[in-house]
This record gives sequence, C-alpha cells and structure tokens, in this order.
Amino acid sequence: MELKKTLIIVILTAFIISCGYKAPPKPPEKLAPEEIKEILIVKRPHKTLIKIKLPERYQEGKKIKAFKVKVERCNEKCKACTTIYNTWTESKELLVEDTPTVSDRCYKIKGKTKRNKKLKEKRIFVRSYKSMPSPNISVVEIKEDIIKLEISGCKNLPANIYKRTGKTRFTPFPQFTIRSKIFTDKKVIKGVQYCYLARCSEHFANEVSESAPSNEICVRPMDITPPPVPVNLSGIYHKGKVYLAWDPVKAKDLAGYVVYRFEYNVWVRLNSKPIPFPTFVDENPPKSGPLKYAVSSVDKFGNESKKSKPVVLRTR
Repeated sequence: MELKKTLIIVILTAFIISCGYKAPPKPPEKLAPEEIKEILIVKRPHKTLIKIKLPERYQEGKKIKAFKVKVERCNEKCKACTTIYNTWTESKELLVEDTPTVSDRCYKIKGKTKRNKKLKEKRIFVRSYKSMPSPNISVVEIKEDIIKLEISGCKNLPANIYKRTGKTRFTPFPQFTIRSKIFTDKKVIKGVQYCYLARCSEHFANEVSESAPSNEICVRPMDITPPPVPVNLSGIYHKGKVYLAWDPVKAKDLAGYVVYRFEYNVWVRLNSKPIPFPTFVDENPPKSGPLKYAVSSVDKFGNESKKSKPVVLRTR
C-alpha cells in the first residue's frame, strides 16, 4: 500500500513539473538591422565622395557579416534616380565616388542582409558645389619632434590637412582641420619623411566642400640634439704609444666617438669614422710632449657633442 502511494506521488510530481516547464525563448529569425546613421558627403571640383558607416546587429545569435548596399543619385526632389553603387560588402565603412555636384541633388542609400531584411532607406540632400580658392602650403620650422607649416590662401575658411608617409597615398579624407594659418604636427618620428597637402574647406551639416589641392610638400624631421659629452678621459704614454679610455656614453642613437689631439694650437681629428668603444690607441704620437687629447661623442644623424675635458700626458 505504501509503495502504491509513493508511486502516485512521484507520477503526480513529474506531471506537475512537466506542465509548468517552458522552453527558453528562441531569438527571432530576422532582427531588423540598425538604421544607417553616419554619412559624410565631401564635394570637390572634380568629384564627390560619399562615406557611409554601416550598422551592426545580430540575427539568430550571429553577427551580420555582409550587407548589400545600393546608392542612388537623384535630382533635388529625390526623383529621376540613377544607381551609382550596388554590391555586397563586409566592410564597416564604404567610400563611394560620384560625379561633381554641379546642381542640388539627393542621394538614396538602401541596404539589405542576406536574409533579405532591409535597412531603413536614408535620404541625403546635397547642395551644389561652389568654387573656392586653392591654398598654398610652406614650411615654417622643422625639428626632430615637430613639423610646423603655414597654410595661406583660404582667407577666413578652415583648411583640411592631408598627411602621408613614404610611398603611401593620401587618405580620401583629411586627418586634420585647422582654422589658423599655422599647422603644427607633433605626431612625427625623426628620420621619417612626411608629405602634406591642404584644401580650403567649408562645412555644413554632414557635407563638406573642398577646394582643389594645394602644392604638395615633403619634409623629414631630423635629430639635431647631440649625445652627451664623454667624461673621465684618462690616458698613459707607454713605449711610444698613447692609450686612452673614458666612460661610455649612454644614448640610444650613439654612433661612436671621435678622438682629437692638440697640435700647433688646433685640434686634429685622429679617426675618420666614429669608433664604437670608449678606448683608443694613438700609434704615432709626437715624440716630444706634452701631449693633449680630448674626445667627443657622435650620434647616427651626425650630431657631435662638445669635446670632453682634455687630458695632458708627458712622454718622459
């Protein structure tokens, strides 16, 4: 009898639990992607650039990898449209090139996912391009850690600055926008060549008008600071030779040392190339003394320190 009661209780408990159980909700098969929010139009005399930042959203727990983006150029009433871009992309940012904006126009930007979920259409109205003066760029100052340039010719308009290194190309969009005539670039590395150009610009909402480019100028910041002066120079004269030694100089760009001997009221350099170690042997010193020596340090850019405190040696 007790066994029957136990079995009944177990069965009823299992039934109640099964009836009250709910499976976790499944993610929707199709989540609508976020709306395209970031669009920038850059107008130039010979072309128009459209920068589009695509949204991020998940479907069925997976990140959307690709969108099919369609861009249409229309008249100022957003009619009579022509497709200028229509392709699949996995890029987070798109750059679409178009013809110059000789008149007011409208852009329609559309998109969809591989599950055919459409992005909300975005419309951008753009004013016609108005010509503006082209600037001139010149060097004001170059140091090992800064490059200072002057941008002239933009009158009261801001200037967009483009920068590249070596053989790389200029980016489609500017790295800097300035409202003064002087531009100081502190993000430089000595020994690296940097090239710059500028465009006068006018900013309105999400569109930027730019002039034709300035002249391109290329410069290379160089190290102009010499390494520390060597200290504790000492020496001995032994069997017709002079042996010199000094404390090593601590400098990351150290190339070596230059040794000088004082003759006829002038310092004469004894080694044509910097020596890498803080020692030197003068094989053929004058036989009559006293002998006077000094040493300097040189970096990889040719900057030489002042001469050390001299040491005077007797030959007898």
